[in-house]
This record gives sequence, structure tokens and C-alpha cells, in this order.
Amino acid sequence: MEKILVATDGSKPSNHAVELACREAKAHGADLKALYTIGSDEMYMGYKGARKGKPKFDVPPERLKEGKEALEEVRRIAAKVGVEVETEIFCADPENYYLDAKRLIVVYAEEKGFDMIVLGSHGRTGISRVLLGSVSEYVARNAHCPVLIVK
Repeated sequence: MEKILVATDGSKPSNHAVELACREAKAHGADLKALYTIGSDEMYMGYKGARKGKPKFDVPPERLKEGKEALEEVRRIAAKVGVEVETEIFCADPENYYLDAKRLIVVYAEEKGFDMIVLGSHGRTGISRVLLGSVSEYVARNAHCPVLIVK
């Protein structure tokens, strides 16, 4: 295992996943990347200034702030475990304007050749899972590589 991707949203389950991903990266000598995604469904969309009829997206400032805070927590956890971590906020853009956060994780992991994805589960069940969807379930079903889901 050479490259591990940990997806974070700043939640407690997500931070548990970050801690485990850090330990795995340290144990295997793997590169670790933390990813915070902002999907097209969370962005402001318009056509002013867009090219070739594709929408132009603006990231809501509060989502960007949340992402920066979540990734700062990732850096704190990684420092505590004693591993280096690269961080990135990955947003939908005109090339992948149809992607929500969970699809962005899958696309990013495949394009960058990660060997494993680690992410937290909020543990939703029943109707809330049906209505809100399950990021971890979607990633596990669609990723090209193994997925470790942390509760």
C-alpha cells in the first residue's frame, strides 16, 4: 500500500477515520492525503462567465471555511500520530459539474491512483439513510480500490 486517501467532513466519525488512516499510513510507510469535497449540489451555479454552455460554480464561503477547519483538524491529528499529510479541498467544476461530494471522492481516488480510501460513517439507518444517502456506502460500492469505513 503506497497511497491512502482519507475523506473528511470534520465530524467526529470522520476524525476517527483520520486517526486510523494516519496509523495505517505510518504502519505501511504510505503517503497520506486528506480530502474535503464540495459537490455541485452545495455550490452556487450560474452561467455568467461560463464557457461552452457549462455552468460556472461559486463555492459558498461558509463551506470553504468548514473545509479549511476540517483539514486543520486533520493536520493536528496527523502531527499527534507523527505522520505527514497532504490536504486538499476538491470542488466540483465545469468539467465535473454533475458530481456531488460522494462521487467526487470516488473520481478523485481513481484519477490519482489511491490504493485505499478511509472514511467515517455517521451510522444513519432507516428513512434518514434513504433520504440523505450514504456517502460511505456509495464510496464502498463504486471505488476502484478497497474502502475502510470507520464508525
